[in-house]
Amino acid sequence: MARSGRFLLALLALLPLMSGGAMARGLGRENPWASDHITDLPRDIRASVARQYPGCEPARAQHGFARYLTTPGAHPDFVALHFDLFGCSDRSAICTSSGCLHQVYAATRAGYRLVYSGHIDDIELRLVGGRPAVALSCTGAIGACRILIWNGRRFR
Repeated sequence: MARSGRFLLALLALLPLMSGGAMARGLGRENPWASDHITDLPRDIRASVARQYPGCEPARAQHGFARYLTTPGAHPDFVALHFDLFGCSDRSAICTSSGCLHQVYAATRAGYRLVYSGHIDDIELRLVGGRPAVALSCTGAIGACRILIWNGRRFR
């Protein structure tokens, strides 16, 4: 038997010896509600979130709270925040019947600035015809209910 075949058989023989708990503990160890999802944000954005929601300390969020779009050429980079994935005991501070808060920040030479903010179901950063855009998902709409294109200063 080839060396790789013997190695595979030896590995398979060891599997029953591993407890299910040990295997489960090895997978998915990261806390889904982690403060890293906030502290890893650019400083300007992190400060903006802290100013807006001082009662939501310690700030924490799930994977996907911040999503990024890096665009080629002269376009700025964008960061979209999905507050439906933001940990705050007062959900009314971030969610309404129209949806949860979603914000988009654009990179500038001086830092990041807020270029979109709204209570909607979801938002997706994308390129449309090579230009940055946001696809807004609204209650009852199948797919995007509105697409806004970046005009160099804001989404229209």
